[in-house]
Amino acid sequence: MSLTMFNSPSSTTTPRTSRRLTVNPTTPSRLPISLPPSLPPLAPLNLRSYPSTPYAQDPLFQSKLTQDRSNIDYTVQSLDNSLSLKRKDVQQSLAELDEEKRRIQAATKNLGEQAKEMMEKVGRELEQHKEAKGKKVEVEQQGRVLEQQMESIAAEIKEEQKKLLARRELKARQREAFQKQANKNGPELAFFEEKLGLKIRGIGKDTVQFRFSNVDSRNYQRSFSFNVDASKPLYSVTLASPSPTYLPPTTLQPLLTYLNRTRDLYGFARRMREAFKDEVGLEKMGIVGEGEKERERERVRAERERR
Repeated sequence: MSLTMFNSPSSTTTPRTSRRLTVNPTTPSRLPISLPPSLPPLAPLNLRSYPSTPYAQDPLFQSKLTQDRSNIDYTVQSLDNSLSLKRKDVQQSLAELDEEKRRIQAATKNLGEQAKEMMEKVGRELEQHKEAKGKKVEVEQQGRVLEQQMESIAAEIKEEQKKLLARRELKARQREAFQKQANKNGPELAFFEEKLGLKIRGIGKDTVQFRFSNVDSRNYQRSFSFNVDASKPLYSVTLASPSPTYLPPTTLQPLLTYLNRTRDLYGFARRMREAFKDEVGLEKMGIVGEGEKERERERVRAERERR
């Protein structure tokens, strides 16, 4: 495109001024038009001269364009490389952020579990605290009850101590009276034991010994004794002298049955003395055979029953 038209010195008007000043004579005018006075020509707007060759064919422009294209390509390549590095950095940062996110999620989950466990522990401790508080109140109530009971027991102990002291004093008086009576009874007991020929002694727990004398007219000092064991519901009897087998079972067993049936210890002792006397009589008669002895025993017991 040529711009030489703007450099012509013969031009006195511009296209804009020419358009403003152009009047169509065929257009009717309602007002009369008065033309302005003639004006001097305007100075040129651009004094630079332009070649007539197109810009696309200008070597300088082509050189500049090639250089600019190379710079642009280099800049684009650099930008692409920079964007690629930035993309890698962003991807690495995103991967690190994902890893950090997972770590934070795991830590958050762990913290949540720990918080849950802690809440459960706190709940258990609160329950235990409530239970301990309730037990404390219960223990305090029991302590007050125990204090009252202790006071009551202390009062009862004092009362029992008074009663015990009174009983001890009574027992002491009774012992003193018993000792006085025993001192009097000793000679009398010895007299009756000597005359009656019977002595009763305790030889162990729940065991009493009965000892007879004056049974054998040939020897009044000869001893006949038996022991009665009362430790069980049924009495048992063992012979002590003259020998454990002095009385035969046919004689001893009916007497023991009588004792357990009647609980008549006095009657049993009397029957035992008669059994010893019967055996002494058999000795005096000189009977040796066991059959003859048993027949004589039956005869003596029958005669005694008739009397």
